[in-house]
Amino acid sequence: TFRAIFVGSVQLRKGIQYMLEAWDSLELEDAELLVCGGVREDAKSVVDKYRDKDSIKFLGHVDEVPYNKADIFIFPSMEDGWGMVVTEAMASGLPTITSKNTGAEELIDNGEEGYVTPPRDTEKLAKYIKYFYDNPHEIKKMGKKARERVEEYTWKRYREKLIENYEKIQAESK
Repeated sequence: TFRAIFVGSVQLRKGIQYMLEAWDSLELEDAELLVCGGVREDAKSVVDKYRDKDSIKFLGHVDEVPYNKADIFIFPSMEDGWGMVVTEAMASGLPTITSKNTGAEELIDNGEEGYVTPPRDTEKLAKYIKYFYDNPHEIKKMGKKARERVEEYTWKRYREKLIENYEKIQAESK
């Protein structure tokens, strides 16, 4: 079974409506979309529209995110400063499809670790989901690259870059 996973608060600003529409439009055989997270009031009517679909599983809040049960990660948020779940999914070896509004443009080179789409772009979401569905060999390849990429993002490196930037600002202000 081909599995995609979404992790986060299930709400409209996370782009859940676009992901569900894209997934449903594909009508993939032997495929599941796992949606992990509590459903917020603003998304209830959207979620209700897809609750009876066999290929979509709404898992609610989970204590342990089942990244290991998925092939790809989807995070189509319309606004996020830094979608930490993107980093977590990539660290779990999942190629990622996300919007450019998640801070992921720094993490993902299109076609290398996954794909970055414009927000609200149902067609691109569907295109990239279908790409992974049709090309399972790319999942492993891109997943490995995703893991390698996020290994660069450590607290030590963050501190070093922060200090470097402070020193640069200080030097420029003299």
